[in-house]
Amino acid sequence: MLFTVPVSFLTLAVGVTSAAIKAENPNAAQFQMWNWDCGAQDAHTWGTVIPTREHTNLCLPLAEDTRALDVQVIDEGCRITAYMDPLCDDYPENGSYIEKTGCLWTHRTYKSYKLTCQ
Repeated sequence: MLFTVPVSFLTLAVGVTSAAIKAENPNAAQFQMWNWDCGAQDAHTWGTVIPTREHTNLCLPLAEDTRALDVQVIDEGCRITAYMDPLCDDYPENGSYIEKTGCLWTHRTYKSYKLTCQ
């Protein structure tokens, strides 16, 4: 019984601390732009993008010759959509998207992206 109370209190404290850290972190995502498939031999990055929640629903540019996005962090309920068009309009297609960590690579050259979150 004495052991159960401290463990429960510790679990509650860790949960509250995690929620506080997430609330203080304004970054909704983090990804690297690649000139080829993420981590491929002879491929290189064009840099890292760290959009905040203030960047949601905005069409933002990517580095020239970006062909893959290596998503390292993304908030639950968020989506990064990459477009071949610089104005986030790939009509009749609707861009290529990713909603989890990993590599978005579809053999296309992307010029812009949009972060959307629920």
